[in-house]
Amino acid sequence: MKYFRPLPFLLLLAAILAPGCRSVATTDANPIIARVHGEPIERVDHERVVNEIISHARSWGRTPQEIELKMPVVRKEARDQLIGEALIRRRIELDQIEPTEQQVDQELKILSDYLEAFGQSLDSHLAETEQDLPALRDQLRRQLARNMLIDKLGQVADPTPAERRDYYDEHPERFLIPEAVRLQHIMVQLPLEPPPDADHRAQLRLRAEQARQRILAGEDFADVAREVSDGPRAADGGDVGWIVRQSTLPPQLFEAAIQLQPGQISSIIPTMEAFHLIKLLERRPERRLNLKQAEPIIIADLRTIARRRVEQDVIHQLRAEAGDQVEVLDNPAPASR
Repeated sequence: MKYFRPLPFLLLLAAILAPGCRSVATTDANPIIARVHGEPIERVDHERVVNEIISHARSWGRTPQEIELKMPVVRKEARDQLIGEALIRRRIELDQIEPTEQQVDQELKILSDYLEAFGQSLDSHLAETEQDLPALRDQLRRQLARNMLIDKLGQVADPTPAERRDYYDEHPERFLIPEAVRLQHIMVQLPLEPPPDADHRAQLRLRAEQARQRILAGEDFADVAREVSDGPRAADGGDVGWIVRQSTLPPQLFEAAIQLQPGQISSIIPTMEAFHLIKLLERRPERRLNLKQAEPIIIADLRTIARRRVEQDVIHQLRAEAGDQVEVLDNPAPASR
């Protein structure tokens, strides 16, 4: 079964919108390529966006020759994209569009619930994306403000009940939540260099087996995990939360877990990297959200689709209003690939 798992659209433009990704100083090495109401757009930012477009093109199977042929279009698209985002940022400031903390909290909960449904916690997402919670909240706040401006200028309305029902019926895979298991985990790590010989492997396996016997004899799994485990969640008693078959943990762990009953301990599970021991805490079967449960997702999806339809018209409107406040200073040089 293939599950539909796009990251929420709220996060897709983060690289462009995040101020930390934009340079401030202008030097000979990083000349500006345009100005929007006096705000400089620098070549280093332009090359970043060009390389992002190229990366997406490669992921869609475009050949180097096809990409090279389209490079003039790609460079212009990247420049126009940066100009458009600068225009949007300025209009957000002028219109004093500022999402409330409650709105940010709501989007954070949507993201957290979404991640949990697919076996990932918000904490692990933050670690994976090298963010902290305040940075994520700022990112959500900027994207919310952007959405609010597009909705206002593009006259994006809430979908009707009939549109919501049609979307639900036409995209059943969107609302499938995969089977998941909640685990505690002990990992005895194998050294990478030098690779362990047979005797060393036997010693490490014995360490894992002794941990198992202690738990079977009545010791608390969490206490043993804190003492023995080399895993990243050892300090949390080995609680890795919910995982699905597509999780980042070794697939052998999920396959072993679905053979257990809640409360049962696995035998030792060997992988190339470690010896593992798991305890199944809970199992959640595959399920499909009903229409009421799916409604927040449906509304968000349909509003995103509506924004995409009007977004370029909004940017063209802002650019026309800006007139000579948009200065294109030169044709950007090709980005390194």
